[in-house]
Amino acid sequence: MSSETLLAALNGREPGRLDEDPVAQLARAETGVAIGWLDREAFLAFAGADRGAFLHRLLTADLALLDANRGRRSLLLDTKGKIVADLDIWGGEPTWMGVIDRDLQTLVVEQLRRYVLRADVTIEAGEQTALALVGPGSDALLQAVGAASPEGPYLSVESTIAGVRVRVLRSDRVPWGCVLVAEEGVAAVIAALYMAAPGLGTLGPTAQETLRVRAGVPRVGHELTGAEFPQEAGLDGAVSFEKGCYLGQETVARIHYRGHVNRQLCRLRLSGAVQVPAALEVDGREVGQLTSVVADGDDAKGLGYVRREQAIPEQSLRVAGHDEILAGVESLARG
Repeated sequence: MSSETLLAALNGREPGRLDEDPVAQLARAETGVAIGWLDREAFLAFAGADRGAFLHRLLTADLALLDANRGRRSLLLDTKGKIVADLDIWGGEPTWMGVIDRDLQTLVVEQLRRYVLRADVTIEAGEQTALALVGPGSDALLQAVGAASPEGPYLSVESTIAGVRVRVLRSDRVPWGCVLVAEEGVAAVIAALYMAAPGLGTLGPTAQETLRVRAGVPRVGHELTGAEFPQEAGLDGAVSFEKGCYLGQETVARIHYRGHVNRQLCRLRLSGAVQVPAALEVDGREVGQLTSVVADGDDAKGLGYVRREQAIPEQSLRVAGHDEILAGVESLARG
């Protein structure tokens, strides 16, 4: 389903809502409930009797105990321990589902297929559509349309909305809301949600980007470029240090047990918006790189990699080429 199709469906229920500025969209999401198309999420389908063992062997997370209602965030690394892809893996029958950035979908399918060899595994690109339902009213809205809501992160429930099968899940990749994965009939799902909640707001790409940066979630092409170790990107929570081998394990384990990384992804508060990428400095010396910036109220928020010595709360940095713009470290990003 294209963004134009979804927006047309939304606009048919709520004329004018799509013209609202992102500040108004965020306000509605913070106080009520809003819906948005997750246009960067793409899907993978894993079938075959060996799918679990195959993914457990290649990816960083412990996937041995996944069932139909559980998922795990995991990473595909290269042989040097750098992040190739950040993805969610969800158990299920007859297939497991992967959720990944759309820019990496084809690449990851091709790379994983190289390791299939004689295993009973097939890997295909999926065709589902992901919607985010955001705000304190989201659980009540799901209940109003006869759907259930997961009780915690990496749990999912299968439901039916307007006769359409959906899977409702919570994920660290979208920590600011729950996700509805619809197999078909997305317009019918949207119509049912608006019928149950006429005040349902729309959450566009700019508002979603603000929520992502606030939450410290790294994004492909910004914080994830293929040059990062999991510990640098704050994604070591997606790594099991107890299970057996996986791609890149030796380097990542060595960092975990014997050393440290020299830079870390941080959430930043800026005194003004700037274009990225941009260098971050202390006393004229480069100590990091600004990778994402969004306007947020009177200030701006950002994500960036900062040298370990400066990656501490309240550390003040300057944006190179913008002497008037200060960037203060808020916290390490754990996305």
